[in-house]
Amino acid sequence: MELTIGLTAEKTFEVTKNETAQEVGSGSLPILATPMLLAWMEDCAISIVKDALPDSQTTVGTAICLQHLKPSAVGEYLTCRAELVAMDDRKLFFMLTAHSLRGQKVASATHDRFIVDIDRLMSKLQ
Repeated sequence: MELTIGLTAEKTFEVTKNETAQEVGSGSLPILATPMLLAWMEDCAISIVKDALPDSQTTVGTAICLQHLKPSAVGEYLTCRAELVAMDDRKLFFMLTAHSLRGQKVASATHDRFIVDIDRLMSKLQ
């Protein structure tokens, strides 16, 4: 698969107790935690590019601007969607959204990822 502008991915997730703000420490309520929502949305972006890269490369997130617009209760399902909207050499730009199964927009975001060589990046940690 080749990376091209316009590629999309969608995934549906269920809100469980483990993803609530109370459980992850990002708030005091038993509703979907923003960090978990962000992880789900980012997972969609990753799924667009993972099969297009050689095994020696991956992407890392470099920026995100997220608007969490509506709370979601335990038991609700959200569909997250990512679209690759632009590329500049190794920098990738995504539009992300999340909707309830009733069609209500729960979140929107812009997200940047950068293609990296895995061994080179990991050697910087040594």
